[in-house]
Amino acid sequence: MPTERDLVPSIVDLLEFNAAEVTDSRWEYDVDRLLRAIDETVESRLRPSAKNPAGDRDAEEHAPVREPGTEPDTGRANAPVKVPPPPDRPDPAPTHMTTEDRAHVDRAPETSAGEEKPKEDAQPATLVLPPDEGTSGPDGSAAHRGRTPGWRRWRVPVAAACVALILVGALFAIRERGGSNEKAFGTSTMLLTIGDKLMTYDADSGRLSTMPLGNVKGPGISPDRQWFSYLEWPGGNPLVASVPHVVRADGSSQDTVVPGTGPGTDCPTTFRPSWSPDGKQLALICKDRKTTLGLAVASTETPAHFVLKADWVCCGLTWVDDHTVVVGQEEDSGSQLVEVSIPDGTVQGTVPSGPGYAHNPDWSDQDGLVYVESQQLANAPGRIMVAPPPLGSTARPWTRRGVQADFPAWDPSGRTLAYLVTDSPNRAGATYQMFTASAADDAQPAQNLPTGDLGPPAWGSR
Repeated sequence: MPTERDLVPSIVDLLEFNAAEVTDSRWEYDVDRLLRAIDETVESRLRPSAKNPAGDRDAEEHAPVREPGTEPDTGRANAPVKVPPPPDRPDPAPTHMTTEDRAHVDRAPETSAGEEKPKEDAQPATLVLPPDEGTSGPDGSAAHRGRTPGWRRWRVPVAAACVALILVGALFAIRERGGSNEKAFGTSTMLLTIGDKLMTYDADSGRLSTMPLGNVKGPGISPDRQWFSYLEWPGGNPLVASVPHVVRADGSSQDTVVPGTGPGTDCPTTFRPSWSPDGKQLALICKDRKTTLGLAVASTETPAHFVLKADWVCCGLTWVDDHTVVVGQEEDSGSQLVEVSIPDGTVQGTVPSGPGYAHNPDWSDQDGLVYVESQQLANAPGRIMVAPPPLGSTARPWTRRGVQADFPAWDPSGRTLAYLVTDSPNRAGATYQMFTASAADDAQPAQNLPTGDLGPPAWGSR
């Protein structure tokens, strides 16, 4: 409250006209009285009188004009009150306004009929604190039996609205995670790296989010979309170690190194782990620095072990079914794709491809095998080719000649491709832009995804 010296003389008399004491010790009780007073006063201002019903403009226009300094007849028993300042005490004890307290309240003086009310006592019709009819106070007085204050009447609707918002948020979150509370990644969500940071990208909304992992490359997503894998490159140097990790997508499990991999094992470094369709196996190309060691498989029951020891294994791999993978075979004249059975590691045959270098395959049960065909260098950008099922069918071009594309990946439905495009003829120092396409030559740039040091996208699970 301001003091008298803070106000101009003309409004000093209004200083404590409707003042009420509010203390820390009886905060809820004092504020409750104030809220009830506001509620009743505002409602009385909005309530139409019997003489001037709402909508009767003629009655309002001919209503008698009240002389200044007189009070309107509101039909209320309580006149405006002037609450005296609280007594001087350092810490008022919890009290409430009783009948005895109101005896000390200065009311406007009564006037007889025809007697003019003194001008100096005229007060504007303003907020009236209601009588203290037993609202429960700190001293344990009886509970107020009047109507519920307006602000309390809204508590139940507001609470219901909050619950509804929470439910809507939960349903939205479930939808984003793939339409089921068992799926951590939605079908529109892919993983990729920008620099050495692992990111999630939503192909529908264009939303890009950073995951709390660094020095990461080569992510993969399990078929049930509850798990993901990635390669850790300590110090950012893939020649030192690229160790495969598996972690639950919702963060409810520990980050686990794939057993049988890493320094001191038969598979010190790896290249782009790939999940089997049943989600029980990871296929790995094992290396020791620059030397290729062969093809290994890790399962839920066994650590990583070689199914094929050969130095020609290269260039990415993909599962066709739970017992067959397609992997690159490097030769002096180029690289081609071969079919390898799991778990015996038998090479079943060569997958037909054009001249040059075929690498980075990905399989879809719906649209078949996609891979990159390069004309000059192995593991270089080139033309994307798609061979419809069954495995071994003739491939057709997906991108136009001259477009330098790389790292194709099917979405979970196997109908839409994501891939990277660059102007560089090789990967060294290449700047990539990601595109998506559901048909040949129908590519659209990925929205809200910057051009730069993008890594291979992981969208489906093969």
